[in-house]
Amino acid sequence: MFVLGGCLLIAWPFVETYAPRPLVRIRSFFTNPDIIAPAAIHFVDQFSYAMTYTPAFQWVEVVYDWNTSDATYFYYTQSLCLVVFAIAAGFAASMTRRYKWVAFSGSCIRLLGLVLMIKYRGAHSSAFQVVMPQVIQGLGGGLMTANLLVSAQASVPHDEVAIVTGFMLLVIELGSAIGSSVVGAVQQNSQRPTSSLH
Repeated sequence: MFVLGGCLLIAWPFVETYAPRPLVRIRSFFTNPDIIAPAAIHFVDQFSYAMTYTPAFQWVEVVYDWNTSDATYFYYTQSLCLVVFAIAAGFAASMTRRYKWVAFSGSCIRLLGLVLMIKYRGAHSSAFQVVMPQVIQGLGGGLMTANLLVSAQASVPHDEVAIVTGFMLLVIELGSAIGSSVVGAVQQNSQRPTSSLH
């Protein structure tokens, strides 16, 4: 399966080049700033999200001695808030007919949440100080991510919406995977020698 998939992945651009009606118009697709800019923003956002989200569960269990149930609630707080606020952001964008300002304000709010999270990720912070940055990041992420995806979808003809959606979701997951890999490598190389002391 891996060999066949790899061969098909390598052959795909050549088939697309000579196809009378290609699935993806590669030249126009990858030079369209309305697709590439949201994809780059999503990649960086998911990269930073995965770097902070991956170790969060173990961190609250160790530092705050929370039980598994409380740590799970903490772990999924940002995701729940992101979904709720993404729905609200969709309504806001449809009512105002403006998505850029909603997405921009979401990115600023998300950055504020990241700054607060970095400030309060310590053993002497209260539970409110630890949880509230997760909620703020969920608010900012909800405002930003839904509108960026829609902006990329709106910039292509109807027959390419599925391709753009798939591409955006691929970029999001690549950012998440690379962010998780980076934090895993950091934990493996720098935290493992010191964790045996505790």
